[in-house]
Order: sequence, then C-alpha cells, then structure tokens
Amino acid sequence: MEIKELDVYTFSYNPEEYKKRFMPNHCFDGQLIACKHGDGLRLEDTYWNSGDNRVFTLEEALRLGTLEFVCNLNDVEKSHKSDLKYYDNKDIFDLSYQHHCYESYYRRKGAKRSKTKMLETVNKKLVEAQREAEYQMRKIEQLSATRTKIELDDLTVYI
Repeated sequence: MEIKELDVYTFSYNPEEYKKRFMPNHCFDGQLIACKHGDGLRLEDTYWNSGDNRVFTLEEALRLGTLEFVCNLNDVEKSHKSDLKYYDNKDIFDLSYQHHCYESYYRRKGAKRSKTKMLETVNKKLVEAQREAEYQMRKIEQLSATRTKIELDDLTVYI
C-alpha cells in the first residue's frame, strides 16, 4: 500500500489492539490524514493532531488496525452540509472532526449535481410533507369535533 500527502483514511483498531488500550476512541476520530514529517509521511488523527498515539507511520497503522481510503484533499473542495442533497454520495465527503463537534464537508472537484440524488431528496421531502398534511388534517378534525362538543355545552373535553 502506498500513501500520498493529504490522503485521508478512516482507521479502526483491530480487536486485539482495541482491548489493550484504555478508552481508545477518547480524543481520537479515527480519521487520519497523511502529512509530511522530517523523515517521510505520517498519518495524523484529526482530533488533536498531537500525541504519539495519534500519529502513525503507515506500517504502524496497518499493524494496529485497518485503513480505508476516503479521498485526497487535493482532489476535493470545501463544501457545505446543504450540498449533500445535490451531489451523489460518492462525490461528497464528511470530514467532520472531534467526534462531529466541528462539521466539515468537501465535494469532489468538478462534481456535477446529480439528478438521481436531487429527485431522491425531493421525493423524501414530498413524503414528509404528505405525512405532515395528513397529521394536520386529523388535528383539524379532532379540534372541530371538540369545538362542536363545547358549543353543545359538553365542557368535559380536553383542549
């Protein structure tokens, strides 16, 4: 496996290593970025970028767990969460850090809006709106029935 500067990976400890460590995910995102160090590239966790247990050589990372390539920061551009509904999932990257306290989204450079994703989003919103409309209609019917009871002097109803 070869890594390039600014490659982003998800990392998870293998089960044996996970058991050895006290709170292995405390202040640790498991999102590693390949950065230059004096003697080569190191994979740095995005949570703090500090501490020996948060910076790995490629060999250490592969020995301690598994890496999955996400993207290279040279191939993406900063985006917004609101863009998620316009672009195919393969073109959007959630690189949020500190356990999602800081949201950070990127879009593949040159990505075009996805008709499929946009229709999926609109259809989901339509279903939600239809459910809300049905709920409001039931509410109108119930309130109308309650009003009628009150008008007929039935004051035992709940409002």
